[in-house]
Amino acid sequence: MVNLRVLVEAFKSLARCVTIKYPFGPPAYTPEGMRGKPEFDMEKCVGCGGCFNCCPPEAIAIMEEDGKRRIEINLGKCLYCATCQEVCPEDAITLTSKFELAVYDLSQAKETVEVSQVKCENCGCYFAPEPQILKVRDRVLSKINPVQRETIEKDFQVYSKYCPTCRKQLSFKLNYHPRKYY
Repeated sequence: MVNLRVLVEAFKSLARCVTIKYPFGPPAYTPEGMRGKPEFDMEKCVGCGGCFNCCPPEAIAIMEEDGKRRIEINLGKCLYCATCQEVCPEDAITLTSKFELAVYDLSQAKETVEVSQVKCENCGCYFAPEPQILKVRDRVLSKINPVQRETIEKDFQVYSKYCPTCRKQLSFKLNYHPRKYY
């Protein structure tokens, strides 16, 4: 009797379609919270490299040349774990629900962000991304007492023009101390 029920159910299923026409049509559904292709918001990214430091499969690479820092994500290596999204201090990386990422040319499977770097006025080396320094300045000044803000801003203008090594060497000559009010 059990075999007869299975046979009847098998014949019923022949009459109705149980598959979807996915490659030739839209998918049936994409689940809520599905992690797909990571996208950078070019306006928010400060080039800090936090995403590079935390990426488990090392899908994110940083290249520095000619005063530019280029952050490149290789979608072929990406696990879509969302660690970069969690670590980003500026919320510049979001995982979308885009999952159809097949390409014929592997160079098309890369996303790139480029930010300019600050050049040290003393030694001439590039030492930090410019948007990151500006963001740090804004955060520091927003938490300082308005009476002392002008003095701190003047010190920061001097401080942000030199790399950490030159700041140590020139600290007495520059006559500033970044921690004098906090």
